Amino acid sequence: MRFGVLPLLVLLLAGCATRVLPPVSVYTLPADPGSLTAATADVGKQRKPALKLASIQGARPFLTTRMLYTEAGLAQNSFAYSRWSDSPVALLQFLLIEALNRSGMFQAVLPPGSSLRGNLVLEGTLLDFSLHTRGDQAEGVMKIRFLLLDQDERRVVASKLFYAAIPVEAPSPGNTAMALQQAAQQVAQQLVVWLDKHI
Repeated sequence: MRFGVLPLLVLLLAGCATRVLPPVSVYTLPADPGSLTAATADVGKQRKPALKLASIQGARPFLTTRMLYTEAGLAQNSFAYSRWSDSPVALLQFLLIEALNRSGMFQAVLPPGSSLRGNLVLEGTLLDFSLHTRGDQAEGVMKIRFLLLDQDERRVVASKLFYAAIPVEAPSPGNTAMALQQAAQQVAQQLVVWLDKHI
């Protein structure tokens, strides 16, 4: 009997080894922030400040390329064969730098790695960037808090929590990516409007 089981096990293991896995889908955020709703700031003839964007912070899941979904507000999981091209915090930095440059409010928008010092510093903490499902409803949710700091006067100018939720008709990695892209663009536009009030 033992000798009859061995060939069967070999055949079963060979079948598992040759199983074809689906290809991994990779998604990204476009660097285009969309049409900004805020008019470019007219700072008059006074010198425009330089803004430095600090590295966006976030919980561990947002520092990876995993594409996350949350069920009933409790369990957080990731899609098995889909991921971001880079971590959400890194992708958002590119989008925000482009949005802030297009706003016209600043003399320059410095990336986190710049050796130069800005008059203002924008610090962000990403709190959520995932698909939320509850029953038959689903939405792509982005939540991020920004702090605007004045380097010259060494003080906090303002702080605000930004939130965007885009409905998703049929939960899937592709629809999740599109919803979160729109959510990120909404937040970028809200951020420009908010900064326009504080500089």
